[in-house]
Amino acid sequence: MTNKTRMNRATIIIASLVAVLAGCQSQRSETFVHYQTKPWPLKRHKGVILESEHYKIYTTTTDPIFHKAMMTLAETQYRRFASTLKIRPKEKMKVYVFANTTQWIAFTRANLGSWAKDMIRIRSGGYTSGRLAAFYYLGRYPTLTVLAHELFHLYLNCAGGNNIPVWLNEGLACWFESNEWDGDKLICTPGKNLFRQQQLRGAINSGTLFPLKKLLTTVPRKELKKSYARMLTYYAQVWALMKFLFDPASGQWHKNFEQLIADIGSKNIRLRTSGYLTTKQASEHIPFAEAVFRAYIEDDLNQFDASFRDYIEKTIK
Repeated sequence: MTNKTRMNRATIIIASLVAVLAGCQSQRSETFVHYQTKPWPLKRHKGVILESEHYKIYTTTTDPIFHKAMMTLAETQYRRFASTLKIRPKEKMKVYVFANTTQWIAFTRANLGSWAKDMIRIRSGGYTSGRLAAFYYLGRYPTLTVLAHELFHLYLNCAGGNNIPVWLNEGLACWFESNEWDGDKLICTPGKNLFRQQQLRGAINSGTLFPLKKLLTTVPRKELKKSYARMLTYYAQVWALMKFLFDPASGQWHKNFEQLIADIGSKNIRLRTSGYLTTKQASEHIPFAEAVFRAYIEDDLNQFDASFRDYIEKTIK
């Protein structure tokens, strides 16, 4: 068997694997992202560095099929982010994927200082901190799913667009995390995020959706301390918020949202929000995250919340 044949077979296996796991029909794929592989010198473990046009991924995992799928996902996500936002990272982004939690914890303690204690409590597969993202292996598809989400946070951090409210940051990360293979293309399927839909449906049935005002000011890690299910509801609901605002059927709200997206990475968000706050009494104590929404999308939160919940009921339940 020639090297070219081996490469094509490996690529087809990746496409078939991800397609099946993502719930879509498996199809052949000839997609291949060009990247270089070289040794990652470590004292106690063996590792490799996978370097493509926009990423350097340091990993101690040894599965070549996973490596190729990971690089394909990373570069595909980059193109999606770049087509949505005006800002671009100036340097290649660094990602670390460890074979187990022991290696991941050791890396976190060595590199995050006082933040390490909080980060190692994460059990969802990894985190983004500043200009790096670090993960531990959960299996092929679960790891790819976590990567798809966190790569958006990494892109923002490296491109200088992280000074946005949490609801927007996490909402967009959730929006980009669902993927399928279609023939030889890995495509983003944000409106078909079955995991978020399931969580949202449960919250609807149990009457535990966040009121909009609460949703806009919630920090998900604080919700985790209260209830893991509550945190999942938050992520599902900010995903639904993106689905609503990206939908042209939402009219002026959609147009307003497009302007907010266009302003990510510029001073405009801070200036516009500050200008909005000058029209309000100091006694109202409107947090920045809520003020951004009011300044760009809709000042009448009750009106928007009623339409948003109606949208959820009709499109999700």
